[in-house]
Amino acid sequence: MIDFESAIQSTLIQLNDKHSHTELDPYTFHPSQLAKCSRQCYNSKLGLLDHTDALGTFHTGTTIHEFMENEVTPDLDVETQCEVAIEMEMDGLTIIGHADLYEPGTNTVYDYKSRANWYRFNPPIERHLDQIYLYMKALGASQGQIVYLAKSDLEIRTWPPGSAGIDAFGPDPGRVQDLLEKGKHIAATIIDEGYPTSKEDIPFEKCDCWLCEKESLRFDHLQMGADPTPDRTVLVAEPDETDVEATKENIEDATGRGDTSQSTVDA
Repeated sequence: MIDFESAIQSTLIQLNDKHSHTELDPYTFHPSQLAKCSRQCYNSKLGLLDHTDALGTFHTGTTIHEFMENEVTPDLDVETQCEVAIEMEMDGLTIIGHADLYEPGTNTVYDYKSRANWYRFNPPIERHLDQIYLYMKALGASQGQIVYLAKSDLEIRTWPPGSAGIDAFGPDPGRVQDLLEKGKHIAATIIDEGYPTSKEDIPFEKCDCWLCEKESLRFDHLQMGADPTPDRTVLVAEPDETDVEATKENIEDATGRGDTSQSTVDA
């Protein structure tokens, strides 16, 4: 007889590997990672999160994204670009990822978020806002909208809500800068302390967020004693105030990465 349980789990593992966002390079982050708290950003970036028991849930969300891209957006009466690749160099960091949907005519970025239901739904969810703010920065977009979809029946609720009479929200440069500062601190910590090999090695404490509460970890893919920064300049985790400018100049000289606010976009 066919063992469907094993077959499905095996397939989900293979599909998850294809969409892995693990970035062992300390300088590279995805918007979805920077949107998390510092501990979960660190865990996600280094591939420490064990999602074995949630792969089916994740794939359902991926399937909804594919439905929107393949079945819904082609029939829209406006020009759109799906899965727009971003690569943004700022403050010595590289931000990479894909924006779900971009509408050139109104210079709007849309981000899809799937939910099991609307129980305890109280938008805006801050990490969702942080993620789309980074997409907006990378694409030079003037506005954004988060599109929430229920997995049960594909009912849609947007943020801002349609009933508010406001369709979208604008950029937030200060918030983007705060996210970059978080990334710089995490990068400096990885460089200074190397890769963790146990839960006790994680240099960031749990907070009261839902992700920290549900945390499950794995370390089997990390090499003990591996150098996380071969041939790369070293960021200082907490430089003295008088050394901030000198440190920034060293980073820019060694990597060619300054706060140029430039981005590369591939439709």
